[in-house]
Amino acid sequence: MDNKLNENLIKFILWKEIFSIPIYTLLFNKLKIVFWIYLIIDRLIVLTIISKSIKIDELLDEAFNNKNSHLLGLSIFSMICSITLYIMIFIKYRKLFYILIICEVADYIVTKLLEK
Repeated sequence: MDNKLNENLIKFILWKEIFSIPIYTLLFNKLKIVFWIYLIIDRLIVLTIISKSIKIDELLDEAFNNKNSHLLGLSIFSMICSITLYIMIFIKYRKLFYILIICEVADYIVTKLLEK
């Protein structure tokens, strides 16, 4: 049951990552204050989920080793979509790209600090 919950959380994070980039772009262009509020809330939710329950690296390694096709497919799809969306943002909205990259680096650093 615990493994299923962790798997569902990782799926939630991967799908959220796919949809959040277009949402960030729309909010950044139309409603700046809502963009910043959404950005902060979104990052806090992900960091809270990661800090309390799952280790993403272990689950993804397990998915690749056990050939969990649903999680494996979603992971690959998420990586391809995220990279493509980040490239599109880099080309069109450089300021937003830099903001999102800084947030990703900050998330990575906080996640590594929480693991220790």
